[in-house]
Amino acid sequence: MIKLPITEKAQEYGAKVKASSDARKQLDEGWQQHFDIEIEDAFRAGACYVMDEVNKPKTLEPSTMALTLYLAARDKLAELEKRPKNNICMTENQKMRLELYREFGEDAQKALDFIMAGDNKREVSNPAPVASGKTEVENGLYLIYEDGYKKYTGEVSESDAEGVKYIGIVHDGHSFAVTLKDLGQYALVHEIYKCPSEHPLYRRRKCDALLDWDCVERTKHIQEIGTDIPLADGEYIPSLPMLVLMCHYADKGLNDLLKSVGGEPFDMDECYWSVAESGSGIAWNVSFNNGYVNRGNKCYSGVVRPVAAFNI
Repeated sequence: MIKLPITEKAQEYGAKVKASSDARKQLDEGWQQHFDIEIEDAFRAGACYVMDEVNKPKTLEPSTMALTLYLAARDKLAELEKRPKNNICMTENQKMRLELYREFGEDAQKALDFIMAGDNKREVSNPAPVASGKTEVENGLYLIYEDGYKKYTGEVSESDAEGVKYIGIVHDGHSFAVTLKDLGQYALVHEIYKCPSEHPLYRRRKCDALLDWDCVERTKHIQEIGTDIPLADGEYIPSLPMLVLMCHYADKGLNDLLKSVGGEPFDMDECYWSVAESGSGIAWNVSFNNGYVNRGNKCYSGVVRPVAAFNI
C-alpha cells in the first residue's frame, strides 16, 4: 500500500487519474470496494487500484472525483475522531483476519481456507483468558481446533474429527468451550472449615447462581481453599449456567458429537459439580438424569467437566 499523508493523497489522485468517464468509473469502484474497511486505507487502496487499472496518458489532467473523495473522507475522519475510543487490544488471529479482510473483502474466508489448506473451512477463533464470552454467533455446537473452529451441522467427517481440542457451546450471546472428557469424581474442596462463613462470591439463591456466568474468579477461590481437582492451565470448573447448558445440549447432539471426535459423553446418571458456591459448606450442582439443579456438601464427590475460553 502507498503510505502518503492524506493531503498528498488528493494530489496523487489529481495528478495520476485521467479525468475521463472510464477513469472515474474505475476510481469509484475502487473507492466503494474499500470504503467500509478504513478511510485512510481506502485512499491507499483506491490509489493503487486506479494506477494499476487506468492507462496513464502523457498529459494528465486533475480529477474532480479525487477532490470529492478527499473532502468526503476528511469529513468522515473528523466524525470518527469524535467517537469514543474502545481501546481494543487485538489478538494475532484478529489482526490476521483484519488484514485478510482489508486485502480480499468478502473473499477473506476463501483466502483463509486456502492458507489453512483445509477442507474444514474453519474460522479463526480468539483465545481469550476469560471462560465465558459474549458473541452474536449462531446458537449451537462448534468443533474447536488449535487454530480455529467450525459449526457442527449434525455430521462429522474424518477430517473434521481430526485435531478437535474442545467442543464449543454458543447460546443466547454466551460462548464457552467444553473439554472432551470428564476429570472424574472429586470433592469440590478438601475441608469445609477452611471456607469462610461469608464471601461476596457466594450465591445463596438459585436464581442468582443461574445468572452468574463467571467461573474464573470462583475457580481461583476454590483452589485457594484447597482442592484435588486437576485442572489444566486455562481450564476452569464450570459456572452453574454453563453446567445447565451442558445438560441441556447433552441429549441434543453434544454427547453424539463428543463420541464422534473421540471424546467421552456426559454420564446421564451422574451429578456434576458447578463452581458456584451457595455458602461455606454447600455448592450448586446439576443432576444430568433429570436436569435438576441442587445444592450439595462441598466435600461430597461429584463429576467435574472443565470448561475453557471460546470467545468468537
